[in-house]
Amino acid sequence: MATADSINPCTFLVFSALLLLTLKSAGRGKTFLTAIAFISSIYVCYLALGLGLIKILHGVPYVKYVIGVLAMAFGFYSIYSGWGGKFKSPLPSKFKKITENVLEKASKTANPFIAAGAGAVVSLTLLPCSSGPYLIATLILSQIGFLNAFAYLLLYNLIFVAPLILIAVGTVLAYRKLTTLKRARGKLPAYMEIISGILLVIIGIYSIISL
Repeated sequence: MATADSINPCTFLVFSALLLLTLKSAGRGKTFLTAIAFISSIYVCYLALGLGLIKILHGVPYVKYVIGVLAMAFGFYSIYSGWGGKFKSPLPSKFKKITENVLEKASKTANPFIAAGAGAVVSLTLLPCSSGPYLIATLILSQIGFLNAFAYLLLYNLIFVAPLILIAVGTVLAYRKLTTLKRARGKLPAYMEIISGILLVIIGIYSIISL
């Protein structure tokens, strides 16, 4: 589920936009600092959100069936969203506007503290697009002891942000080839959504049959 969540097209589009805008206005050094602050903020915010969800979801009855149905529902929706090679973002227009504004401010200032604030805001505005796998994961973790759940949650979020770290390093090192990232922003999101959806459907079927 962490892998399915980590290839979320909404997060990819937002983060790549931040990198491209910051590179254009501030150069490589400040772009890397901005990226690290943004990623760290998302990690901390998602971790806090996960801990809250674990507390709320503890003791849900018939948990394996709930997990299975939710996973397959989110999975089929993701496949539908990416079908045809064009990603259809589920974000409400108001959330899109907020996200665009904070990204613009973070990229223009290239200030790590502002970037961290942008990461916190984006963690909330992207929830309609990215909450599916996380909701299912925290539902599973709510059924085990808190310390074990916390350890798994740390690992989950590390896997979630790993692609962002790779994109940040790759973009800064290969900044002369920004056209490659720009092309990827157009082609990859739909395929990422389909792959994520397939993984979720498999998880849903497995949870009903095996858990």
